[in-house]
Amino acid sequence: MGNQEQPLHLAVSACLLGQKVRYDGAHKSAALLRHWPVEWHPICPEVGIGLGVPRPPIEQRYINNQLGIVEVGNWQRCHHDALAGYANQMVGYIKEQRISGYVLMQKSPSCALQSSTLHSGAEVLRTNAEGYFVATLRQRLTHLPMIEEAALHNAKARHGFLHQARRYAAQTYSLAASV
Repeated sequence: MGNQEQPLHLAVSACLLGQKVRYDGAHKSAALLRHWPVEWHPICPEVGIGLGVPRPPIEQRYINNQLGIVEVGNWQRCHHDALAGYANQMVGYIKEQRISGYVLMQKSPSCALQSSTLHSGAEVLRTNAEGYFVATLRQRLTHLPMIEEAALHNAKARHGFLHQARRYAAQTYSLAASV
C-alpha cells in the first residue's frame, strides 16, 4: 500500500499553523501549509518548557564564552538547559509518532534552521545560525529532513523537502515511498 493510506507525519513550528504561541502572543500562520496532505504535529519548544504567552523575548547569546538562550535584556534568565532537555524529549516523540520531517520558523532563537542571530556583548556575531532547540535536536536526529518555512515558497525546495521526508519515512519507518 502507498502513502495515500498512511499520511506523511511532519512536525511544524506551532506558530506556523496559526497557534498564538509567539513571545508577543501572535502567530505566523503560513497559508501554504494548510493544503498539504500530511498529518501535522505542532511543536513550540518555548511553550513546551513552560514559558508563557506573551513572554519576554529570548535570544542566543555568548556569555563567558558559553552559548545560551537568555531573555533579551535580562541575561540572568537562562533557558538553554530546559530547551536542550525538551529537544531530547522530542526525539522520543518524533520516533513514536513516526515524524519524517520538520518545518521550522525562520529567525527563531529556538527553531531556526539557518537564520537565527548569535549575540555577544553588544555585537551580532552571526545571523545564519541554527536555533538552540533545533541544534540539539539535530545532534540526535541527524538525518531528519528540516526546512525553514520561508524556503517553502520556492517550489523546487518545497518538492525536495517532501521527497526527502517521504524517503526518510520509507527508510526509517518502513513505509512505502511514493517519491
